[in-house]
Amino acid sequence: MTRGERTEAMLTLRGLAAFVEVAHRCDAGRARLEAPAMRQIERLERVTGVRLCEISTAGARLTSRGRICLRHAEKILSEVRHFERAFGIGAPRRPPRRLRIGATYSPSARLLEWLLASFKKRQPRAAGVLTTTVRQKIEPMLLSGELDIAVVSGHVSSPRLVSEPWRRENLVFFAAPDHPLAKKNKVTPADLAHARLVVRGASDGGASSFHVLEQIKRRGVEPRVILRCNSPEAVKRAVRRRGAIGLAYLNVIMPDVRRGDFKCLDVRGLDLHADNYIVYLRERPLSEPALAFRKLLLRYRKAV
Repeated sequence: MTRGERTEAMLTLRGLAAFVEVAHRCDAGRARLEAPAMRQIERLERVTGVRLCEISTAGARLTSRGRICLRHAEKILSEVRHFERAFGIGAPRRPPRRLRIGATYSPSARLLEWLLASFKKRQPRAAGVLTTTVRQKIEPMLLSGELDIAVVSGHVSSPRLVSEPWRRENLVFFAAPDHPLAKKNKVTPADLAHARLVVRGASDGGASSFHVLEQIKRRGVEPRVILRCNSPEAVKRAVRRRGAIGLAYLNVIMPDVRRGDFKCLDVRGLDLHADNYIVYLRERPLSEPALAFRKLLLRYRKAV
């Protein structure tokens, strides 16, 4: 390495702290790293002359030398903090990191939006940002540190995630008001088996829909599913255009029912419930904003 290259790669406390933050994500398992984080790793590799991190298409993992470097870096930063406290040196105030919340499309969608708005009023400096997607995408985002906490429908698969029961939600079959089944006082599973159904796709987070359809099959009739959609809004559009029967969460469909666009069917003989969970990474303590948001969520928990 030339003198100019050494100057460019000169080690700074800020750079060391950035490396520690990135290394913690790598050390917890494979993590996808953005370009700035990659540059922090590469800069320290130039200084030390050793490989600290293995990069692949799956993400990044610290090498054995990388873990040694992490331990030394943590000791250095700890001593710096002791020095600052001993002489009353205050660290420059950094802008607070936004609380990153994940949610599947269904779990108490409108309640969750209201809770987040309430949280922002109480803690404006830790205002949260909500990412809504399917559970299969939320799990890896929690594992990689892209999300702090999430609310999901159904069970998560990773043992590295804590899953706390939150709310039980109702599913409903619905149709346009002029649909023949919408005019019946009671609808049976046999009635549904002969109807054209539109549901969420299991590969896109429709585990609850799959559970309901399996109940119909166990009664000896095969549901006639004409379309599987990747979001509740897509289900509603398909029901409007195709004159079909849809399946969705009650809190998602109620605004449309109140406007008279749809009517909920009174279906008997099926378990039309789904459990939602508060989920976060087991091995990393929740930040203060995440703890505060979890506490707010638990205030609105229903018995499950």
